[in-house]
Amino acid sequence: MKKVFNWLKINDRFWWILIISITLAIIIGTVFFWGWMWKHIYIWIIIYLIFSFFGSGSDEWKKYHGLK
Repeated sequence: MKKVFNWLKINDRFWWILIISITLAIIIGTVFFWGWMWKHIYIWIIIYLIFSFFGSGSDEWKKYHGLK
């Protein structure tokens, strides 16, 4: 376990580059592919959230995610 933590400390620059790269990829992807993302990804997230919070879906959602 110590080897893993030492490796994380040594490669701190790698983790910052990874975090910044992922953030930029999300921002650039959203800006340039907004139409496609809205039709294929965001709409399914919204539909899932709407159906999970109405009626008994809320209880099932909470049980599924370990909140109840």
